Amino acid sequence: MGIKVIIILTGLILILIVINQIQWSLKPQPTTTTTLQTTTTVTTTTTIQPKIITGRIIIAVKDYKLPGGTTILNISMKIGNITVHYVNESRWIVVSSDMKTIQLLNYTNITAIIGQSEMETGKYTQIRLYITEANITIKNTLLKIYTGKTYPMVVPSKELKVVHQFNIEGNKTTVLTLDFDVENSVTHTADGYMLRPVVKVYEQRLEYGRVPENAKIIE
Repeated sequence: MGIKVIIILTGLILILIVINQIQWSLKPQPTTTTTLQTTTTVTTTTTIQPKIITGRIIIAVKDYKLPGGTTILNISMKIGNITVHYVNESRWIVVSSDMKTIQLLNYTNITAIIGQSEMETGKYTQIRLYITEANITIKNTLLKIYTGKTYPMVVPSKELKVVHQFNIEGNKTTVLTLDFDVENSVTHTADGYMLRPVVKVYEQRLEYGRVPENAKIIE
């Protein structure tokens, strides 16, 4: 083989190598896809409501001690709703809605609890008792009637409204005792008898959960 042939073959080999490189560079290259995973963190905010501190209220009644020789033997009242006026929100709150019958003159030496409830702390200004029925039992010594006779009484607007400002304190019991002056609460009219209660309010503060001494809960 001559030198010319070798040179020609070498040239052909170089040409083939160049052509192969060009074809490889023109060939589409595979695409590599990179997937990016995103993690989303959701933060939940919990709102903690402040704890409401409450107190307790007790509504009770008592009879102003009658002088000797009185003609009134008893006053009976049927009491329905007992409500108080809450100044902070300007609304009425029900202390008790159970119907109770009170024989008032039985509570000269003890206190009759007629309503109690958990209450929001704050200022209150009025107490209302809804009296659905009232009767009076009297004796008439002038007519020599000593055993007593019972008569119905008219209660104007069927309500006893007592304006009295008081506060409910947290973790305390507020006792409001309505002391009736029976002799001055009854009016004798041409049509019979009318109950216009004359009441004094005595306020007492006790530890939470306690009740007044010498008291009876009226169911």
